[in-house]
Amino acid sequence: MKRLLALWLALIASFWVARMVISVSLFSNVDLTIRSFMELVIVPGVQAAVVAWATRSRGGSPLFGPWRQALTRPVLRFALAVDLLLLLGAAIASRFAGGGTVFGFASLDGLPRLALSAKLLIAAILLVAASRSLSKPGAFAARLLAVFLATFATAVPTGWLAHAPEWLFPGQPLLGRWLRLALPLLLVLVLLQLGAQTAIGRVSSSAARAIDWALAACMLGIAILVGGFFLRPYLREPWSSMAWGAASVMSTALLVAGTLARSPAKQT
Repeated sequence: MKRLLALWLALIASFWVARMVISVSLFSNVDLTIRSFMELVIVPGVQAAVVAWATRSRGGSPLFGPWRQALTRPVLRFALAVDLLLLLGAAIASRFAGGGTVFGFASLDGLPRLALSAKLLIAAILLVAASRSLSKPGAFAARLLAVFLATFATAVPTGWLAHAPEWLFPGQPLLGRWLRLALPLLLVLVLLQLGAQTAIGRVSSSAARAIDWALAACMLGIAILVGGFFLRPYLREPWSSMAWGAASVMSTALLVAGTLARSPAKQT
């Protein structure tokens, strides 16, 4: 995932510079629409994925290895089945009820949010437990990620994080408040996952691969958030449920990573 992110960042920077130069020099115009933004994100992303896949090394854990191992454990198998049902229910609620039912992410006390909070908290506990077998720098990275996840777990069902931009940046435009808080927090989350992945990869390659899935879901959530903000200064359906769904997948992947890192001897 680190290699994919490095390729994507390099390609997105060169693509953005080239398009800005061509737009200004040839057309004296800069396209700032949602379509332009999505092209800026998706085109380099697809290029980076193709290059990373074509030049991938043959070693390491298979892409779906963490999920195969998770399905061999009855508790994780049951948790994944329930999680899949909740995501499907949230998608249906978003489509037909605006996400505001007990099965939707829009409701603070809805089942998907409660499940997301529980998964984040359990993942944090498992990461702390797994950190005991890591080196000191690795243990620090894993525990720091656990603190971040536990904090986010308290915000999911209570909604206090939604009011944080107003507390920190009063009197500023809604879009500016959210971008100044949400994007730095998400960037910190990505960096913490990368740091923990490096340490956990020395103990369990499958757990490190599970963090790759978490990072992919996190990056998808970031793209949804920023793309939604281009349309209006707050997320509406289906953007909101899509972003929450990405967070749910990320939490599930981190839960699997924590489980596999905590007991690597049981892996097959």
